[in-house]
Amino acid sequence: MKNSQEINSPQKPLTFPEGFLWGAATSHFQVEGNPDEISNRLSDWSRWTEDPAHITDHTSADHACEFYQRFSSDLDLMVQLNLNAFRLSLNWAAICPAPGAINMAMIDYYRQLLQETKKRNIKTFVTLFHFCLPNWLAEKGGWLSDETVIEFGKFAELACRQLGNLVDFWQTINEPMSYVYHGFIVGTWPPGLKNKYLEAFKAIRGFLAGHALAYRAIRSIDAKVQISYAMHWQPFIGRNKSNPFDFFVARCRNIVFNHIFPNAIQSGSLAIPFPFNLYKELRELAGPIAHLKDSADYLAINYYTRDICEFSWNAPSLFFGVRSEVHRPVVNALGWEVFPSEMLDQYI
Repeated sequence: MKNSQEINSPQKPLTFPEGFLWGAATSHFQVEGNPDEISNRLSDWSRWTEDPAHITDHTSADHACEFYQRFSSDLDLMVQLNLNAFRLSLNWAAICPAPGAINMAMIDYYRQLLQETKKRNIKTFVTLFHFCLPNWLAEKGGWLSDETVIEFGKFAELACRQLGNLVDFWQTINEPMSYVYHGFIVGTWPPGLKNKYLEAFKAIRGFLAGHALAYRAIRSIDAKVQISYAMHWQPFIGRNKSNPFDFFVARCRNIVFNHIFPNAIQSGSLAIPFPFNLYKELRELAGPIAHLKDSADYLAINYYTRDICEFSWNAPSLFFGVRSEVHRPVVNALGWEVFPSEMLDQYI
């Protein structure tokens, strides 16, 4: 087993095997500037950004990078960069703007986008849900509602029937635990709830059930295509490794954030970990989910940074854990520590 120092050694330059995919990734809401979604506020996120109190710098994604109009030239830039893979997401709200409605013009748009991508010999990774819900589902409870789960399965079937011949890899849901944390615990994303642990675990179960339905729908149409979901893997490190309280905080966060979803997919059943299983209402959410077991064909990881955390009596709602304010010498524009070796240490 090699450590990260050996891998990055100047005497052993890093090389990639033949067939390795090196690409770029986008989320539709972050790049499209979709005129129909924006003008009609079709998604929960397009409405969320209307309130300047939700966004620190009071900007919106109404225009974004105008990928909706510029995708052809952007794909040419990918070719110039020698990229051979592209991860994109479908705009569920624009494709299905109302109950039972399908905007075939949007289907045609994505078909053209995927065709142009394939013409450039770029492999496609297509995500079905990248954080944005159609408003008509958000208003009915979003991922807390069985209707959203059922409609997501229908959306997966629609997408696969219409676009499947142009898709190399499917991803059902992007970073479900990030969505749950920001939407139900700290309230910085729709639906904007804070410290709602019961709703958070209901949403987790909803995501798992939706993923299972989407996987089954795609597999019923294409028996060979590979399907997964994208997980946000974030190593949690106790600030003081010899402090049992810091260790407890890091361990709880790691189990909840990194392991609940993959463990459930592997076993086919949602388990509620300690200390959450001390609460009866949360324990009642545990148990098998139909068609969930082994519903992932590859491991898809988004890695950004590690989280150094510590125990604090001032954070009872977060199970006495906070992000440590230790000095981070190299950070990105979001203030996240640049620490690639933590991912290498986790997996190599």
